[in-house]
Amino acid sequence: MLIRLMDLLDPQDHGAVIDALASREDPAARRRLLKLPLGPGTSSSRARHIAVAVRLADLLQDESVNASVLAQGGRLLTRMALETSSPVEILGYGPAIAVYEALVRRADRLPPTLDHHAILLSLVLDLSSGASVLLDWPPGLREELLERLERLLGTPAWAAVPDGGHRHRDRYRADWIRRMRRGPLDRTMPSDLRIHVVEHDPEIGGQVEARILLDGRPLVPRLFPAGHSPSPEHVLGQDLLRATPEERTVTLSTAECGEGCCGTLSVTVRRDGDHVVWHGPHQDGIGPTLPEHRFDAAAYDAEVHRARADDTWSRPARQHRPPHPGRSRGAARPAGPLGHPAELVSPGRPVRGHRRSRLMARARRRP
Repeated sequence: MLIRLMDLLDPQDHGAVIDALASREDPAARRRLLKLPLGPGTSSSRARHIAVAVRLADLLQDESVNASVLAQGGRLLTRMALETSSPVEILGYGPAIAVYEALVRRADRLPPTLDHHAILLSLVLDLSSGASVLLDWPPGLREELLERLERLLGTPAWAAVPDGGHRHRDRYRADWIRRMRRGPLDRTMPSDLRIHVVEHDPEIGGQVEARILLDGRPLVPRLFPAGHSPSPEHVLGQDLLRATPEERTVTLSTAECGEGCCGTLSVTVRRDGDHVVWHGPHQDGIGPTLPEHRFDAAAYDAEVHRARADDTWSRPARQHRPPHPGRSRGAARPAGPLGHPAELVSPGRPVRGHRRSRLMARARRRP
């Protein structure tokens, strides 16, 4: 009954059925879970629930694993790494490193398609500057996996993939690949301060965030799991990180639950001779306090200037979106590739009104 129900419901309403299937020790249910379409409405916590239920690590480490399982594993990893939960789900997913390693080492089994290119590029973005950097990696392993992915995506067959998208929906995703390939594969990024503006795959909402890394580690998920990396409009568009002799306080992230609940991540920025100094604000408040961090002023200025000058993420639809400190989700609901709310461009057959409510109620009652 639950599996039949999946075919009737819009993918946006699969949540209760996924939870019911994931709770079963049933091979048929696990196979069905692994084949579920994952759209913008698939939350990070639900992706982790699916990964645990299908025993994703075991599947990917099997030498006979096929391309469809590898691709679905990549989709689940990408969603778990989104900064949409507190803390980020990937940091609580025990087999995360093993799953990354198994998937990347077998990535050459994937045919070079637009979807597969987007999945692998999303993994590069996460392993380069996302919360996944904070996992307890063995020395050198993350760098090795990044090199493997970069080498694969740089081969002629894979590099030509974005040029093959002709449908409107495909062109939108192909343009995203071309924009994002400019950043994460550049190994000349500074190690002290790095500002990596990341636009997510349009298929999972296309959110844009400015990831701030100190000594190679993303600041917001490390110090303030209650918040999200800020929007580039906030920190770059308003030039908040520019250092002057006059000290200024900059809010980098506000807790999803609100400033009065879990507070903010704020820093003071000040130029001190040949250095720029960041430290926690002097006033008492809710939220973490950043320890003092000193940057070479010339290198700091160059990185802020580079990040502000690189506006590949900026499109007309985003230029009119009001900035929000610590939230890169400028709209209440992410827009899909056609400019509509995400659920309107998701695959599947929608079920509306009282029929949807009735089906969902039946799903929750079923064991």
